[in-house]
Amino acid sequence: MSQMWDAVCRILGGLLKVFAVLLGSTLLGGLLGSLLGASLGRLLGAFVTFGTSLLLWPLCGLLGACGGFFLAFRHYTGKLEALLLYQPRRIRNASFLDLTWDVADVQYSIQTLSYPVPGLGTHVAYLLRPSGDVDQLWVLFGGNAMLSNDWLPFCDKALSHLADQQSPDRAKTAFLLVDYPGYGRNAGEPSPESVLSGTTLALEAALRRLAKRVRVQLLGHSLGAAAAAQLAAQWELRLPKECQPEHPGTLLLSAPFIDIPHMAIQLATILLNRGLPQLYAALLDVLPIHEETFEKYWPSAWLADTGHRLKPLLILLLRPLVPHRWDNISAVRKAAQAGWKIRVLHGAEDELIPSSMGRTLAELAQVSQGELADGFSEIPRAGHNDVVLRGFERYMKLMGLTDAKSRL
Repeated sequence: MSQMWDAVCRILGGLLKVFAVLLGSTLLGGLLGSLLGASLGRLLGAFVTFGTSLLLWPLCGLLGACGGFFLAFRHYTGKLEALLLYQPRRIRNASFLDLTWDVADVQYSIQTLSYPVPGLGTHVAYLLRPSGDVDQLWVLFGGNAMLSNDWLPFCDKALSHLADQQSPDRAKTAFLLVDYPGYGRNAGEPSPESVLSGTTLALEAALRRLAKRVRVQLLGHSLGAAAAAQLAAQWELRLPKECQPEHPGTLLLSAPFIDIPHMAIQLATILLNRGLPQLYAALLDVLPIHEETFEKYWPSAWLADTGHRLKPLLILLLRPLVPHRWDNISAVRKAAQAGWKIRVLHGAEDELIPSSMGRTLAELAQVSQGELADGFSEIPRAGHNDVVLRGFERYMKLMGLTDAKSRL
């Protein structure tokens, strides 16, 4: 009962905020209109003061009300976006910190990194490192429902793979597992800005812990691909000079999307594709119409064609309404121009984020870097959530953790 009452209070509070914004914007616009009318009347002559005020008062009031409505609508669109986009979880069991691995006579263990984030308190990340020297650091960014320790099965398989290589040089790779604000043991709320700030500080803490300059490589899956791309695009501005690697490394994007407006259209398409057949079957059962006649007038082809034609316009309209845009087009272009070697992997059967989005980003990186090699890899029979494990050998190859002569 108390939860229902809290929900009602939040709804009423939100409506009151919208009303206050609209009223304030209207009054402000009306005041501005009256001032402009009086000023113009004084300049043009007293006889037009009254008429000018009557014109500008409602005009500016209307513009103020529209501006207030847009701001309020965008605010609650952002709330809905955050509710759908982010699925934060907490780390309840820290027993994974006791895990160890033996690779080529070198022991790997997990170290906890604590670092202050302005306005959010102390955050935590995890450094999986060998007992000996480290020459490269892979930063792993998870999807919207992943925690840092969800990467451990991948790391376990990668370390077993390194052990099979029987090369001591391979046991010089460390992994940094990060959690976003609001995830794991971290406070705050996720957003492009807070994620960029938190992950940059986590990387800085890891580099200071390693106490030497190492090659920094980035791997992000789904939403994590966007988090990795924005860090690669701004690493020179964010990292202190003494922590910056000499050269940008590899940016490995796993099942990336283009941006959130494109994803909104994609999700709407999925819902329509799944809902329309069910609606078709339900109407066919209820209406006394023969199936051939009903199918003749069912506008499935028209809806598909109209949706395809309106898609660019809908994306354009969504851009100003989406606060957390996660624009991978811009981030990938800047990262490529900064010198990052960008590679994209995508599941061939990914129904959530189609592989065409990953291919678009790979082609953009290829053009920005002036490369001739194809930076896109499509993993057969892989969907969205299993592409990392199904394409494991390909990931190892692109991460430089396997012999160049090994077969894929």
